[in-house]
Amino acid sequence: MGITRKGLLWAIVFSMLFPGCLFAAGYMDFIPDKQKIYKYLQMPCKDVCTELGQLPPTEAISYSLMLASIQLSEFKNTRIAQDYCEYGLKTANIHDMNSAEILYLLAVIASEKNNLPGCIEILDKVVSAAKKENEPNLLRQGLSFLGNTAYRYGDFDKSLAAYTELLGLCKEHQDKLLEARTYFDTGEVYYRLAKISEAKQAANHSIEIFKDINDEAGLADCLKLLGNVYSAENNDNKAEENFRLSSQHYANTNNWHGQGNCNFNLALVYQKRKKYDEAMEALNKACFCYTKSASTEGIGITQMEIGRTYCLQKRYAQAEASFKQAEFLLTESNAKFRLAQTQDLIGDLKVSQDQTEQAVIYYEKSIETYKDIKLFANAKIVREKLNKLKK
Repeated sequence: MGITRKGLLWAIVFSMLFPGCLFAAGYMDFIPDKQKIYKYLQMPCKDVCTELGQLPPTEAISYSLMLASIQLSEFKNTRIAQDYCEYGLKTANIHDMNSAEILYLLAVIASEKNNLPGCIEILDKVVSAAKKENEPNLLRQGLSFLGNTAYRYGDFDKSLAAYTELLGLCKEHQDKLLEARTYFDTGEVYYRLAKISEAKQAANHSIEIFKDINDEAGLADCLKLLGNVYSAENNDNKAEENFRLSSQHYANTNNWHGQGNCNFNLALVYQKRKKYDEAMEALNKACFCYTKSASTEGIGITQMEIGRTYCLQKRYAQAEASFKQAEFLLTESNAKFRLAQTQDLIGDLKVSQDQTEQAVIYYEKSIETYKDIKLFANAKIVREKLNKLKK
């Protein structure tokens, strides 16, 4: 593994910023010796840690975090990045020093590895450590990261708790941008919990702030959320209007992932109207946009809905191929809520094909996946289908 001096300078600057205001003033508020960094990057991690042990603990931890960030940002090497962080954490614990910064970077690494349960566990520690160490900026970042990760994992109750606490801190510190983002995130969670009036209220709070601060990207997100809310209220015309407006704002801000979401949700509206050709067209656009944004989970959920649309058209062979692809992609991205949905849909497909044994297998998989993320109400619905099938 080599790194050019130009690459080294870029990596040092990037590591100070990664992943977007990552650290409060602390270990990373440190000017490294570039020659030392260059030397350490040529050495095995174990040997570097031995050398770092000869430095004062604060300096040793600072170098370990800097090296971890470079390994993550420049080389995408999560294993070595984690080794450096664990060395830094061990050193901090030995000397009874602050650990919230180190834990936060460990959470970033876990997220990069798609280890969402591990990331959530670490972020709980980040929040506790940031409170103990009186690090309000890091506390807000930790709660935001926790809310987002728990949402991705499908633990919506935990996500809502994190965002609710974060909202209080945003108001206390008058952080308008983060308050707007958190209202939006809270609305997303309420929507997933089928608390539609609360979701609409949160979205409208967020829209007011985003308009006030002239944030088009945030406005796009909120219009998309309102589209989902109107769809849940069976107001399909308002839903379609909001999705189209949102998609235009996402295009203005070069947000491919957002455009993917809007087309995905438009497809659901067309499904309800039994306009399957229009639904498939929107899903193909969504898949293109998610591919442009390199979203494995996005492509996975799109394949899930393509499979569902094929089922509605009674094109079962095509449906099975799409569901299988969705199952693989959602497993890879550890998106358990969507994975459970896909497994349930495969069970339905097997029932329609009179393949009872296979249906049982997939319903049982879906139940276990829902239980993993504590969505017991969803698991109960699938259990009822399974029980009827076994009679």
